[in-house]
Amino acid sequence: MNHSTRPNNEFLMFVRALRDELMSMSDEDVLASSDLEQLRARRARMLQDAKKEAGRRRLAAAKARLQSSKAGTAAVERIDPTEARQYIARAANDERYTLVARQLGEGLSDEEAVRLYRQMRSLEQGQSEDES
Repeated sequence: MNHSTRPNNEFLMFVRALRDELMSMSDEDVLASSDLEQLRARRARMLQDAKKEAGRRRLAAAKARLQSSKAGTAAVERIDPTEARQYIARAANDERYTLVARQLGEGLSDEEAVRLYRQMRSLEQGQSEDES
């Protein structure tokens, strides 16, 4: 959950920098620079703006995570177990697979056949990317 803590870290860094700035100023500099109430009001506005910005960033990060999870969910396709078994049977004659892998398709349940099909397709896609 690093995404949700990052804006808080930025906010804390801002507050620490503000504190350090005020601590480094002499009392005369603080009082001479402006009216004390104006200074307090300006610092309060800056703090509120920083809080709002941190909230906006957290919301944007949450929306981005939600969109990416929706996109990942939508990409899952329904595989027909019969098609998966046919693919596995064709792969049994493929020399890229070991003898043990070629014999995996025998006696599989529908779920196991679909899972094996997805694994084989994933391996093929990874191999084709490596060849590119």
